Amino acid sequence: MKKIFDRIFTREKKKESTNLKVPTQEQVENKNEIYSVDAPISNPNLDEFNRREYSERIAKTIASRKESKSLVIGIYGKWGEGKTTVLNFIDSELKRDNDIVTIFFNPWMFPSETELFIAFYSELAKGLRKSLPTSWEKIGEAITAYVAPFAGLLDRADSAEKIGKLFSSVRLEELRDRIGMFLIEQNKSVIVFMDDIDRLDKDEIHAIFRLIKLSANFENIVYVLAFDPEIVEDALSERYFSKKKTAGQNFLEKVVQVPINLPKIPTTDLRRFCYKQVDNAIQLNGFELTETEIQEFTRGFITGIEIMLETPRMAIRYGNMLNFSLPLVKGEVNSSEFLLIEAIRAFYPDAYEVIKDNRDAFTAMNLGGMNSYPSEKEEIKKTAEKAFNDLSDDAKSNLKRLLITLFPRLKTVFENTIYGSEWDKTWAEQKRIASDKYFDRYFTYSIPSGDVSDIRIENFIKTLEDIDPKELIKTLSNELSQQNAEIFISKLHQKIERITPSGQVKLAVCLSLFGNRLPNPKELFSFRTPFLRGALLVAYLIEAQTTEEDKYGLAIKIMDTAEPLTFALEVLKWLQIKKTQNEGNAISPDSLQKVCAALANRIESLLKMDVAVFNNYPDHASNLISFWGKFGSRENADKYLSGFLVADIQNVHKLLNSAVPIAYPMDGGIPHKSDFERDQYNSLQSFVDLNLVYKLLESVYKENLESEQYPYDDGKSIDLRIAKQFAWIHNKVLTEKRNSEEKNSVE
Repeated sequence: MKKIFDRIFTREKKKESTNLKVPTQEQVENKNEIYSVDAPISNPNLDEFNRREYSERIAKTIASRKESKSLVIGIYGKWGEGKTTVLNFIDSELKRDNDIVTIFFNPWMFPSETELFIAFYSELAKGLRKSLPTSWEKIGEAITAYVAPFAGLLDRADSAEKIGKLFSSVRLEELRDRIGMFLIEQNKSVIVFMDDIDRLDKDEIHAIFRLIKLSANFENIVYVLAFDPEIVEDALSERYFSKKKTAGQNFLEKVVQVPINLPKIPTTDLRRFCYKQVDNAIQLNGFELTETEIQEFTRGFITGIEIMLETPRMAIRYGNMLNFSLPLVKGEVNSSEFLLIEAIRAFYPDAYEVIKDNRDAFTAMNLGGMNSYPSEKEEIKKTAEKAFNDLSDDAKSNLKRLLITLFPRLKTVFENTIYGSEWDKTWAEQKRIASDKYFDRYFTYSIPSGDVSDIRIENFIKTLEDIDPKELIKTLSNELSQQNAEIFISKLHQKIERITPSGQVKLAVCLSLFGNRLPNPKELFSFRTPFLRGALLVAYLIEAQTTEEDKYGLAIKIMDTAEPLTFALEVLKWLQIKKTQNEGNAISPDSLQKVCAALANRIESLLKMDVAVFNNYPDHASNLISFWGKFGSRENADKYLSGFLVADIQNVHKLLNSAVPIAYPMDGGIPHKSDFERDQYNSLQSFVDLNLVYKLLESVYKENLESEQYPYDDGKSIDLRIAKQFAWIHNKVLTEKRNSEEKNSVE
């Protein structure tokens, strides 16, 4: 990936593989080395940001000083910019000079001011003793004698005051002179490095600068301090009870004689360093990105992220985040978009939280058509703009462009560009975060309950080619559940073209045997149920066969074996619909007619075996009988139905009830049987003797069957209500027929 990124930005012409390198087995096993340690560099040969020459320049300036007076140098930079690395490089260069002694003093280790002062002179003594062992005795006693009085002041409430008195005494001047003379005699200079001063609390920061100010007159001693000046200035200003930042600046200027700012790291260098972290994470976790995916990530990174990349530490942190999260989503999300959403988490943490908590706003499913309401757009816009809170104008603009790339429907809000509902399928196929089916995966790092792993789908498809049909049934039983059926079928549908012809046949037959396991709840938009989506998938698998003979053979097998019977009927409906709409390679009219006849014969065979069709399929029985009469033997169908109706008045009710549609209350109430209306009457009239139906009802209910007005729900039983509605419509039809006949006879 590093080489590919290099090529993108240096415009190299040399052809390279579009796939990233696969990690070695040693890399995979040695997981302890996956995370990058945010540690400073000590070896200048490992310098990636041209700090070596800068550090050497400072070191040579210090080493070549002719003055013996003490000097305080400040290395100014923000957290994570590499101040400690620069100190290490300066130290590495100064160690080449035998006349220089370097000492690192860590103020973090000493919580109280008393301990801080004692520790500083103790560390100074240790450093001199280590560097000048043969001459130590001469100066060691002086430092030890000077530090000893402070030891008794530890943990004393009045220690700061007493330390101040001791510092103001002649003892300090005496020690300063003795150390200075000693260093001059030995022709030695001491360089004291102090780091991370800006990470101390306000009182500790003040103590450090008080220590330096009181000790700054030592001969042949140079202090090199590394800190963020803004943080230190604020702390010093508060210490002096001033709201003006200038108070801290003035104090700092009195202490630090040579302020040096870290040179700004070029954007291209930071970018390459960050890409290196991404590349390491991808390789170590076995990811593979195509050239297109790399370009998509690169465009998104430059567009929205790069403006926030200010320090190497930020890049390392981002890389470590990827090392943790990438293995959890491998193969389950769009790789380039996951890298970008994790970049938002690293560089825009507040915006990340807004996105994570507002799934509906950012996927904007309600804006998938031309009828979006202005109020909906405005609400989504308000939510999306929360992601830009507290950002500079430039950062806001960059992040906005990136979010519009990740969530295209935000263009409807900000640019008035419409993305229709047809895009939902495309985004789901690409596993994009803009898809409501994939959004949650980017934030949970797992497959949500009821969802299906894309890797499992891929593995399932791979098994279709060689798996035995009986074994496939077992596999499908393990993979498909009531909870995941809709998504499982939907994902298989997206990948039909990737399934081999033999695999398509096995899948179609197996799914047809699983019809009873596919949820088919009563709901208004029934085409979304797993049952109907499963039937649609089988229809597509039939049409996907390469020859007409193969299509016909598979369709016949489905009609003969599908369970339940209504699943076969739904498959056939989809084949018929697609044929009339001229979509794709539909089955030929002749083949379709034969397939319809095969299903009609199966219906007749079941009824001849006295299968209780009206009990097993109470909402579809009338359709099954109608289908039998239309595509099979009309005579046999009429004979069966007449005998069925005459045998029991309850059979008449079953017929009428099966023709009545389900009503879906607008308030979300329980679905129930609607009213028997003229459409249902006309449908039954095409294959039922309705005069016989009326006579059978009249013989039971007599005068209770008749109504002057159309009988809406009157609290009676459903059977009686529907029977009375049928009778009212039947009489109305007969009246219309008589009136029409009389009119024709007159004319």
